[in-house]
Amino acid sequence: MKGVRTEGSERPSIYTIDSVSKLTQDPMRLTTYFAIDQEGKAIEREDFDNLDDSSEVHEAITIALNQSQKGQNIQEIGLAMKSFGDTWTKDIFNSNSIDIEALGHRYAEALLDDKKEIPFVGPIYAGNNWEHIRKILKGLPTSFMKSKEKAAKQLTWIAPSDAFWGKSKKLEFCFNEIEQAQLTQEKNPQRIYTPSIFLPLTDITDRRTIGAWKNEFRKGSNNLHGLIEGFLGGSVEVIVLEGTFAVVCYHVSRPETHPVSIPVGFITTDLKLINTISYIAQDYIGGASSFNKKHNLGLLEKL
Repeated sequence: MKGVRTEGSERPSIYTIDSVSKLTQDPMRLTTYFAIDQEGKAIEREDFDNLDDSSEVHEAITIALNQSQKGQNIQEIGLAMKSFGDTWTKDIFNSNSIDIEALGHRYAEALLDDKKEIPFVGPIYAGNNWEHIRKILKGLPTSFMKSKEKAAKQLTWIAPSDAFWGKSKKLEFCFNEIEQAQLTQEKNPQRIYTPSIFLPLTDITDRRTIGAWKNEFRKGSNNLHGLIEGFLGGSVEVIVLEGTFAVVCYHVSRPETHPVSIPVGFITTDLKLINTISYIAQDYIGGASSFNKKHNLGLLEKL
């Protein structure tokens, strides 16, 4: 057989490779999960299945985490809770972090009583958490068509100043859903709401962060705005759709026991609470930290 070498009774050899040279190097995206156990204690990270040895990667992750961590912010979170009149979220905390049993009880109560806030742990864009928002968004066209009031509402999303926020492709999918749900699905679509997503910046000259946000969320450029960081201390995330729903997520930092911040919060459809959250959010967005330093820096694509 031409091109095939055989040696005695051995199997045919088509190619013989006796040297390997590295021609190029490509990045590999790895996903790691940070979790807590039933008592709220941090669980050790698992190794990566597609790597023979995960030790060097884990070491690099640990270094990056240590560089990104905030200091402890429990007092700051407590003040934010007080400003919203939130007296319930503290009940799902324990001395470690989250009391999983208490969270489960509170969640079960909320499912039986529409007036109660739905608690959640983890990023709002995580699958189980976002499903609650998706359900609300899907119901908007029907309620819009039944309503006599056709004026477009305002949907506001304020991102936290947290290094661990948004480090997942899931967030971009959520942004896309927000984008697509703003209009009714008719031959002549009507606007249900106008979305504005505010991303934190130190100031208008923060070119590095501006560039990073633009690169990360290219598709949603029409809705992305720059906002001077510091909303309720910087560790609070808010999503509000006027008169419809609101989400508050506290990003709790406890670097002495947990390698990343712990997102915990609630979803509400209570009109009074929605109005309170909306007022606090809009007051910050429309405010200024000094005479010539407005918080709202405008569309990100124009910065």
